[in-house]
Amino acid sequence: MPLAQERGNTMRDKFNMTSADKQRISVDFYKIDLHNVFRLIREVSGSNLVVHEDVKGTLTLALTDVPWDFALDVVLNLKGLHKEERDNTIVILPKDKNFSWPERGGGNLGFEADANLAVQEAILIQQQQNIPKEQLEARPFIQQGRQAEQREEYENAVELYAKALALWPQNAALANHMANINLVRLGRNADALHLARRALTLDPSTHAAALNAAIALANMRRMPEAEQYFDQSVSGTKPSREALLSYSVFAEENERYDAAELLLKKHNNVHGPTMESLVALARIQDKKNQPDQASATYRGILHGGFRLPPDLEQYIQARVAHSPAMQANPAQP
Repeated sequence: MPLAQERGNTMRDKFNMTSADKQRISVDFYKIDLHNVFRLIREVSGSNLVVHEDVKGTLTLALTDVPWDFALDVVLNLKGLHKEERDNTIVILPKDKNFSWPERGGGNLGFEADANLAVQEAILIQQQQNIPKEQLEARPFIQQGRQAEQREEYENAVELYAKALALWPQNAALANHMANINLVRLGRNADALHLARRALTLDPSTHAAALNAAIALANMRRMPEAEQYFDQSVSGTKPSREALLSYSVFAEENERYDAAELLLKKHNNVHGPTMESLVALARIQDKKNQPDQASATYRGILHGGFRLPPDLEQYIQARVAHSPAMQANPAQP
């Protein structure tokens, strides 16, 4: 589902220019039909587009501010396709298919596919099923909303997105994006919770929406409900970095130190340790009255190659120097 698409003048007279000079677009597709993706590419590029009949399927893809031909190449690589180009015409085929261009005669620059391919194998994008009306009507508001976000006009962006969501009520990604803006940029916890729940109703597998709902509920001090959504946010095979760290903060604030420690260790195993995750882990180990483990974690931070703020580095050095292990064995590094 496209969240944003930047349009401009067609590139009919600039087809041979480098990718850097071509129309740039931003797209956020969620399980969109491939032919609708190619239709968008055609609208932006101004090129004729022919697609082999064996090209089928859906696509999930998010790209921001890239040339349209780069976006097309990404789609082709993801779906095992290739393209052939001539005379402002792009033919898209599976990698195991070939295409023979027709002979050109008498200076005629028009494109005419051979009859067999045109009739049996090729599908002109204009003949594909139209993009649903609600998506077409919502797009201008989505684009205006994205532009307002870039100007940091978040209230205006949410209002524009709300108009798009009213036209396109099944857009779970848009609902969750609005939830995130309300939560992070505007501090509107109740609105964020409502939109996150709406996104989850549309797509229960949206772990990011579960995280937005959990944080909103935690900010509203509705802890039991928040915990349920936190559990949902980390229930996937590879929970996000943000979900694991946020849940660990929630657990620590509620003095559930064992749970917080487990979440941080899972974060470090899945995503690799960071300065923030290790400092949090050492802090929790101190709260659990485990000074030796905390000191070992602090030493790992000092020798981990992290860029530490000077005050944090001084604190850790002092903390390690006064640890029981160091006092018992002053020669220990």
